[in-house]
Amino acid sequence: MRITNQMTTNRLLLNINRNATAADRFMMQLTTGKRIHNPSDDPIIASRALRFRTNVAEVEQFRRNAGQATSWMEVTEGSMGNMQSILTNINTRLVQASTGTYTIGQRQTIAAEINMMFQQMNSEMNATFAGRYVFSGFRTDVPPIVVNDALPLDHDIHITKGANFTDIETLDQMFWRNALGDWEKFPEMGDAFQTHKLKLPYSRTDDRNMTLPVIFDSTGAALALPAIEAPVGVNPFWHAEVTNNIVFIPETGELIIPTARLADFEDGVTISYELDGLYEGELNPFIFFHTEELSAGPVGTAGNAIFTVGGQELRFELGTNVRIAINSQANDAYPWQLFANLMSLQNFVNSMEVPPNATEQEAIEYEEFFREALYQKFTNMISSMEGHIQHTATEYTTLGARMNRVELISNRLIENRDTFTELMSENENVDFIEVMMRFNAAEAIFQAAMQVGARIAQVSIVNFL
Repeated sequence: MRITNQMTTNRLLLNINRNATAADRFMMQLTTGKRIHNPSDDPIIASRALRFRTNVAEVEQFRRNAGQATSWMEVTEGSMGNMQSILTNINTRLVQASTGTYTIGQRQTIAAEINMMFQQMNSEMNATFAGRYVFSGFRTDVPPIVVNDALPLDHDIHITKGANFTDIETLDQMFWRNALGDWEKFPEMGDAFQTHKLKLPYSRTDDRNMTLPVIFDSTGAALALPAIEAPVGVNPFWHAEVTNNIVFIPETGELIIPTARLADFEDGVTISYELDGLYEGELNPFIFFHTEELSAGPVGTAGNAIFTVGGQELRFELGTNVRIAINSQANDAYPWQLFANLMSLQNFVNSMEVPPNATEQEAIEYEEFFREALYQKFTNMISSMEGHIQHTATEYTTLGARMNRVELISNRLIENRDTFTELMSENENVDFIEVMMRFNAAEAIFQAAMQVGARIAQVSIVNFL
């Protein structure tokens, strides 16, 4: 077969181009550090690269979620830690104030300290993270403790709450302020008498109406003997025991329960009533209780907004099929019974005033009366406060357990990120030493081909004449 100059030249150019392409490929790998630049360069490496990049992106997102979850729970932990410390201090003050030798002035000072700690408890409940209230469940834009513009007094709301037998306070003596503003002690010393009280978190005021509470048993049926209000001027404690009725004191938001009616509360009850507004510093019912806003009409009217509680866990996804609840809900961190007890103490102390027209002897008698009343109030609160401390400690421990799990997941995510990043690097990145050797070889081959081509290209038809 005759080999023409054109055939030689074409083959020369083809081989030079192949050598240049190989050298260019190695040069591109050296300059970019990547083994491929188009999926067609190596489909297997390309598919692995996509898979590893997806894994790294997922892990990075999970790590960001874990960081957000940790920050949220750290804010929650700080607030709950402060509340735990506050409750311990309150309990210490209660034990001090229950000492029989303390004067009325000393007990009032302790009550003022407790009131300040109570206000701080409310502040801790309104803790926020990135502008969101951490104890408000799904409604993170609503504060658990009412602020001054949270709900005007022209809104009617229907509140339903649960109550247990353990929420009821047993009293041997009752101190009551009658319709004339005079204080009474019931019964007098030496009388055998005992009654029981359940404090609700809201009460009737001059600016706010509160309906008579309706009490339902554990089956959902209303009690056969409903709660009533004592006649004007009649001692509600005496009226409850004599008539065997549950008596509601609207001014203090207290239910007086005679001993014979305790059986109605043994399996738990649900208490329902209506308010026409809220005050700053009160529990926000939209966060703590099942609440219906009566904007369209009476209870059950279509169009009324209904708010429920429970099961409002904010879950962050920290891995495939791994979702962790990051929030502690208001009622778990700050039971409404605790708020009601502290509010009751505050209102009780604020109402202890000696009439300005009292004689010196009457003032002394009032002082002794208040000293005895505060002594009983502090003593009765000790056992309930210990229960609240235990409850808060349990929730605090639960939060700590969730934080530990998030920390373990974060550590694992860091390990996964490093592993996937290493695999991605091994799949995509070049070995510079090996590629440099290949590039030098390809460049040498290319230069040799160019030199050979230069010698071949010198031959022309003139050489054969």
